[in-house]
Amino acid sequence: MAIQGTKRKTSWASLLFTLSLVTFIFSGLFALDGWNRERQLKIETGWPTADATINSCFVSQYRKVRAGGDFFYVYCSYSYSVNEVLYKSHTRTTSTTQSDMVALMNGWVHEHHKGQHQVLHYNPADPSQVSLAGADNEIQTQTAEAKYHAGRVVAMFALGLLIAAVIAGKVRDESSELATGTS
Repeated sequence: MAIQGTKRKTSWASLLFTLSLVTFIFSGLFALDGWNRERQLKIETGWPTADATINSCFVSQYRKVRAGGDFFYVYCSYSYSVNEVLYKSHTRTTSTTQSDMVALMNGWVHEHHKGQHQVLHYNPADPSQVSLAGADNEIQTQTAEAKYHAGRVVAMFALGLLIAAVIAGKVRDESSELATGTS
């Protein structure tokens, strides 16, 4: 008598369930990143301010071959003094490939030209570390709100996958009951 091995087929329900769990994890990571960005902004907003002079401000472009395109960001350098010590520092936005954001960046740079004054927040433990702390929100692409929104969208997708897994599991159970003649 030959013993036959049984091959277990992975069901669609199992795959969908696993994919929904992984997707829920990603939504949590987006939310965590949003929380970290929000917390950092609160910290930087609480830093002391300094009236800085803009030395230069421009939109910079670089190419990422692996990412398949040109990326843009705003880079600005400033001079300011804290406790009668002169500092030179810079800020940089997150990068984007979106043409509408690049247009906003160019407009922001046009309004922030050399010699103009800009209020900066500086780290009291290291005054060379500065932040615009919300003054550049319109040109930031990786805000806490954007991360929270992405997390919600991914969570909704994960919920859809979970519902599809439940439905696929019920369909599989019903079809196996029909095949075996049980009810």
